[in-house]
Amino acid sequence: MYEIRPQQNRDYVLSKIDQEQIMEFYLQVPIQVKSKFKSPLREDNNPSCAFFYSQNGKLYFRDFSQAKSLDCFDVASKVLNLSFRDTLRKIISDFNLNGLTTIARKDYSHLHQAKELAKTGRAHIEVVPIVGHDKHWGMTPEGLKFWADRGITTTTLLKYKVLQLDIARCNGHVTFTHTDGAPGFAYYFGGNQFKLYLPFSTGNRFIQNTNALQGEAQLPYTSDLLVVTKSLKDVMLFDEYGIDAIAPQSESFAFDDEVVADWQKRFSRIVIVYDKDYTGVKFANKWRKKYGWEYAFVEGAKDISDLYVASPYHCEQWINKLRNG
Repeated sequence: MYEIRPQQNRDYVLSKIDQEQIMEFYLQVPIQVKSKFKSPLREDNNPSCAFFYSQNGKLYFRDFSQAKSLDCFDVASKVLNLSFRDTLRKIISDFNLNGLTTIARKDYSHLHQAKELAKTGRAHIEVVPIVGHDKHWGMTPEGLKFWADRGITTTTLLKYKVLQLDIARCNGHVTFTHTDGAPGFAYYFGGNQFKLYLPFSTGNRFIQNTNALQGEAQLPYTSDLLVVTKSLKDVMLFDEYGIDAIAPQSESFAFDDEVVADWQKRFSRIVIVYDKDYTGVKFANKWRKKYGWEYAFVEGAKDISDLYVASPYHCEQWINKLRNG
């Protein structure tokens, strides 16, 4: 009598155990889509990694300091330092997939919405903003205080189309409802393009359906200085000091060479101000080499917004140093 075993390949493994459980087992990080976390594979002082689903439902681990995203088998191979064939054997052994009793499958139903969003491509976001007494733009006192504490005035919030949320829905599901003490906001980029900013969320702090370059619509035709930074919050604070700024949706964003050529004609200096972590330093250096841009790192805090919260005086001193080159 001979035992006929099925071919032990990717499909065999995934028929026995979920990709999420494999990823979680070898990374030792719970799967939460769009919440950044520190890399378990290298020294990482600031969260610079995330999980995401492709349109075909495959889960990926992305370290934004690297060019490649890894699926569950890539992750296992990297952690184990084994070839693909040996990695498959090790997964089958670790989960006892050839045995009578395999490791129990975990429940990942909380990721269903993220998978559905990935399938449909761009998310459909609906926002119901808080309005003032005149039925136009408005914010609650706590919403205004949130921004004032970060050096951002009402004039600037209006300029950059920042709304305070009453309710927000994503693909028909309610993702935010206003409660006292935990305001949420939406950045509006025209059409049906939004980026939700939920600073007090314990889950996803950002939900978006846009790749818009933040602050680009507000740039003047020409100016002495353009700062390339990493969040609209920082863009608005630079604006408060009279400095024009833009922010891609991530530090690894690849700029369009024709757009860059246009900026270089319009602005006397272009300076990158990213976080002084592995990802920020890597891409600041990349754009310096490619485009000849200057770069500067905030002294005394992770970013310019955090520096302002810690000390408006030191923030102004650093801004003056940046402005004067």
